[in-house]
Amino acid sequence: KENCQIAFALSGVLAPGKDEPLGAAAVAFARELCLQHDVEIQIETIDKNGTFLGTMKVGKDGKDVGRALLQSGLCKLHPMFQPDRTEGGHELVRAEDEAKGKRIGLWENYDESAEAENGDASDAKAPSNEEVEVTITEVLGGGQFYVQNLSDKSSVDFLASCMETMSIASAPEVNAVFVPKAGEVCSGKFSADDQWYRVLIEKEVEPGFFQVFFLDYGNVDVLPKDRLKALAPQLKSRPPLALPGELAFVKVPSVDADFGIEAAEYMSSLVANKKLLAKVEDREKWEGAKGRGGTGNLLKLSLREPTEAAGSSSSTPPSVNAQMLKNGLARLARRRTGRYAAATKDLQKFQEEARKARLHMWQYGDVDSDDD
Repeated sequence: KENCQIAFALSGVLAPGKDEPLGAAAVAFARELCLQHDVEIQIETIDKNGTFLGTMKVGKDGKDVGRALLQSGLCKLHPMFQPDRTEGGHELVRAEDEAKGKRIGLWENYDESAEAENGDASDAKAPSNEEVEVTITEVLGGGQFYVQNLSDKSSVDFLASCMETMSIASAPEVNAVFVPKAGEVCSGKFSADDQWYRVLIEKEVEPGFFQVFFLDYGNVDVLPKDRLKALAPQLKSRPPLALPGELAFVKVPSVDADFGIEAAEYMSSLVANKKLLAKVEDREKWEGAKGRGGTGNLLKLSLREPTEAAGSSSSTPPSVNAQMLKNGLARLARRRTGRYAAATKDLQKFQEEARKARLHMWQYGDVDSDDD
């Protein structure tokens, strides 16, 4: 009615290209389902190319188009899809599982035993070779960190704009009655830069002072009551931008172990204030780090600088994972099946360099542990 057209894509759903197997079938299925039909869309964000991302429902019964495509086996879930952070996300996971179980579409030759061998039996999303541009916002130690997906830059910009607006135009009549309490999502003024950000109140550490977790960055702070204020409902509902991550294929000592502090400092020097490329290798359940908020999936990532940023025009720079091994501040995980076998074989030379040079954790010889 308004003569308005937008580019729209289903959030978290990847379809085969037009020249790939079942690409034409996916297009035909989508056309049959929703072309010339009234649909309802819910926008979650806008990607860096200006495409609106969200969910689409069609028909009087509100049939979810993404779920229908996944059930038909004509699409897969995005490798960085987080079901806990998307409305109806777990329904999409179940839809993909249903197609896998029926061995239809893209899953015709699906081998469940091979996936289990690779450590993916409990993972509803198969990893891919796709790399996503990210930035590390907080290093926790032990090879763990919080990461922002820069392809979701519009959400980052949106929240930054809203926080700036709130810092200028406060609402005294609302905040006069605002009572901070554990579990509340509100706005907090960060001690380091005096800027307002979204925070989750973790606990009251002493009367009038609260430990808070910054939802979009992964860091923590202790703030007095007068640096906390109510947050608009539309900002509360936005999913956190900081995702928990961990270096894949390697074991990094925790900060309270030998060389743990050195490992955390070196990793920070490799990733701080940089745009990196991340490849999702695996996922596991995440219950939150000590003193940090959040649950969901822990992303096992390979991280590297873009080739041009690393100053090389002819070869791919060593990953952060490899550089941690090369400096004796990590060791290879013992798992030797599936993707881990191939990846650890490629990374073995970096560990051998550190072992022969007796760097850091190798200075007294082999350090293998039975903990794996």
